[in-house]
Amino acid sequence: MVLLGGVFQLSEALAEPAKDPAQAYVELAEKEFFRFENPNRLDVVTHLLDQMEKSFPNHPYLHWARARVSFWEKEGLYLEEQRGKKEDFLKIKNDLGKKCHAHVDQCIKVAPENAECFLLKGACYAMQASTWGQTWKTLRVLRPMMLALEKAQELPSSFHHRGTLTTNQLATIMQAALYRIMPDSFWFWIFARVRGDKTKSRALMKQAVRGDLLKEPMMLMELASSLICYGVVEEHQDSIDEGVHVLEDGLKLPIRNAMDKLDHKNMKYLIRHPDEACDYRRERFEKISKNTLDQAVKKKDEN
Repeated sequence: MVLLGGVFQLSEALAEPAKDPAQAYVELAEKEFFRFENPNRLDVVTHLLDQMEKSFPNHPYLHWARARVSFWEKEGLYLEEQRGKKEDFLKIKNDLGKKCHAHVDQCIKVAPENAECFLLKGACYAMQASTWGQTWKTLRVLRPMMLALEKAQELPSSFHHRGTLTTNQLATIMQAALYRIMPDSFWFWIFARVRGDKTKSRALMKQAVRGDLLKEPMMLMELASSLICYGVVEEHQDSIDEGVHVLEDGLKLPIRNAMDKLDHKNMKYLIRHPDEACDYRRERFEKISKNTLDQAVKKKDEN
């Protein structure tokens, strides 16, 4: 029934006079993608993309939108990982990373000057890095990730992902997060050919997270993390206070879905543990929560 609803909406959109057929697919797929309250939204989007591919197999949106689905399928695993074996999820994550790259490489092939293709290329590297953690494989993808995000910022784009959110903004936010997470040591640069910069992370995040994004818990977590991280490293209390204020504002926002619920938990955690802001990643905070629970259970058993 969910997929049928999407088909009916598509038929109505294509029937509108003067409506570009390819754009009709894009607009409907975007509308369905951002319906976070729908647990089947990625299935609906995939179905719409399958229909679009029959008529527009070389449209760049088709390929980067498929890559985005792979990225968000991995995001959804954060909510499921604690209920399964780690090894099972590791294989799924690696497979999704490969799918993401395959789609985005096809995007770059058909549209080498498309900013969204390179934005998702950076996202594919990011999802692989978060899967692999602190390994040599991660070091090898950090510079390509940064270069892809820089390319996404340089190329012209009029695409809006949601409301007024631009490709340049998204690339800037991802770049700022990368600057925050990476160590800033010379030796790290020797191995990765890129290194962290907490000052740059703070400036870029404040530049990009604005307007409607201040109503999104996920974006507030990123902004607060960069503010608090800079404050902790540079011993700048005003920046820490600013970040905590952002988190407190975020906790006042309504919880619309499971991702919002997780972000609210992370906000509370970060307020209590500001010293961990530089290393904030949703997946890592999930692991911290699980480890804390395991330790509590063990202590109870010992008593």
